[in-house]
Amino acid sequence: MLSEFTRRLFKALMDVALATAAYPLAYLFRYNIKPEPELFPQMWITLPIVAASRFVFLYRFGTFRSFLAYAGINDIKNIISAVTLSSLLNIVAIAFTFHFQGFSRAVFLLDWMFAIVLLSGVRLAYRLYRDVAAPEIPANGATPKRAVIVGATDLAEHFIRYSRTHPGGEHIIAIADTPERKGLEISGVPVSCTIDELPRFVIRHNVELVIFAYPSGQEEQVSKIVRQLAHHGVAFKTVPDPSNTRGGPAVIRDLDVADLYRREPISIDTARLKHSLKNACVLVTGAAGSIGAELSKQLAALNPERIILLDRSESGLFHLLEEFKRTCSNGRLEPVLADICNSERIHRILQKYFPEFIFHAAAYKHVPLMEVSPSEALLVNVIGTFRLLEEAKRSGVKKFLYISTDKAIQPVSVMGATKYLAERVVEAFAQEDFHTVIVRFGNVMDSIGSVIPIFREQIRRGGPIEVTHPEAKRYFMSVEEAVMLVLQAFIMGGKGEVFVLDMGEPVNITELAERMISLAGLTPHRDVEIKFTGLRPGERVEEELFDKAEKPILTSHPRILHAFRKSPVNKELLKEVKKIASQAPFPDDQEALQFLQDYVPSFQGKKNNFSK
Repeated sequence: MLSEFTRRLFKALMDVALATAAYPLAYLFRYNIKPEPELFPQMWITLPIVAASRFVFLYRFGTFRSFLAYAGINDIKNIISAVTLSSLLNIVAIAFTFHFQGFSRAVFLLDWMFAIVLLSGVRLAYRLYRDVAAPEIPANGATPKRAVIVGATDLAEHFIRYSRTHPGGEHIIAIADTPERKGLEISGVPVSCTIDELPRFVIRHNVELVIFAYPSGQEEQVSKIVRQLAHHGVAFKTVPDPSNTRGGPAVIRDLDVADLYRREPISIDTARLKHSLKNACVLVTGAAGSIGAELSKQLAALNPERIILLDRSESGLFHLLEEFKRTCSNGRLEPVLADICNSERIHRILQKYFPEFIFHAAAYKHVPLMEVSPSEALLVNVIGTFRLLEEAKRSGVKKFLYISTDKAIQPVSVMGATKYLAERVVEAFAQEDFHTVIVRFGNVMDSIGSVIPIFREQIRRGGPIEVTHPEAKRYFMSVEEAVMLVLQAFIMGGKGEVFVLDMGEPVNITELAERMISLAGLTPHRDVEIKFTGLRPGERVEEELFDKAEKPILTSHPRILHAFRKSPVNKELLKEVKKIASQAPFPDDQEALQFLQDYVPSFQGKKNNFSK
């Protein structure tokens, strides 16, 4: 095998030789292959000038560094630029030295044309060899799967070209698209069927793999096709948009369930956010959790002066910092191990860093676990939030944003009841001239311990998938979109507003399970059983986003609503929270349940679970 240096040297010599050879070739062509003998000295004297200028500009435009196998439009542009500038330099040098005496102007034009043709032609010939002559054998030696690409798009063409030089585990036999495009070809692959004909085509041609080459915004179409092919046992993959992979190769990946529920991209006021956070210190609680981690990443992209990453999970913080090593200067990040319930520790942290903004994402979130630990849920979700607010106000924090949940609406669970009370506590502080914002939303996809990774693991084990209720529905949103909207709400509010994110339509959990099974190339209810286990303690069939006492009001952002609360804040509640926060010992499970029942109208709780 040739070393990398040897390959580059050979390629540089080849490029310079071809570009220089265009000059004598131009003489031969100009004078009908038989130049006059007196022209040869003229050509040989000026040839070193041509060679030198070609080397300089080819090196300047990086043609030596490009791969022949991946040559494309950008490489041709670089060749044209390099040859054009070197030809202009040659003309100037020869005009200055020889005053064009005895030189044919046509030679320089032909030299320019031949240099471009020779350099581009070599690259095109090599690409043709790799695309046509090279055998399509997967790197692992496995038999390629018969595949159909859905979508006659630029992404499809990009992937087909890439797959010919990088054989993978697929053999592309056809493309499926609209009736108008049927019969056409992309890079030699025919559009053989329409989308509606795809199920029959899959059966007739033993298709094992369906590859989606759709840009963003076609999620509904993708979902429809997945449903149509749910019982055909095919696997699904997707071609990522090269613009989202920084111009990298079109390596396909498995189609994920999140791809089926992805919505139209949103825009937020990034300029205003950057202005607000300029030279600011920001503290994120629960930074190692799913939402806290994404908040930290998106905040880092906005370039605040410093981000305090606060969490009580040592391992979680460690892994978060490892992720940040690739994307963010560690000088702007301060990992802090702390518990928000420890007032003294929080006080010292705030006095050390004096953050201007706090994003409070730390909370207990798992409903069944909190049903058996109501005292701990009350301590962290309510008292911890209260203590953090107290210290934030005392330390001069400019704005406090609280992350809430749809389970805080008409709560029937311990977790929901504690988040409901935490919302009321934050609102109470807003009435004391402290700038707060509450942002409420449903589930985020693929968060730690959420239903999607649990289903994925159950499918991997061969089933069954456990669903609580056939009609159970939940709101879902990608964590990236949720956090973007949280940041937008942050600059929109500050007077105790409760903002609710537009979550779209709720998702039926049984349908979600069926789609995940189909995406794995299996058939629901045949290859993988779906087992209904019944609602767990604290769960209900559907969640809500607005309380009965709230009125949804449109805001300046189409995906953010203002939940206007008509009823005043219960000042008695804040007094009781203060009392419990200073109580020693802290209330036990039975006392915590009683407190939740007293101050959360919809919560009934089961006292007998903790009877002595």
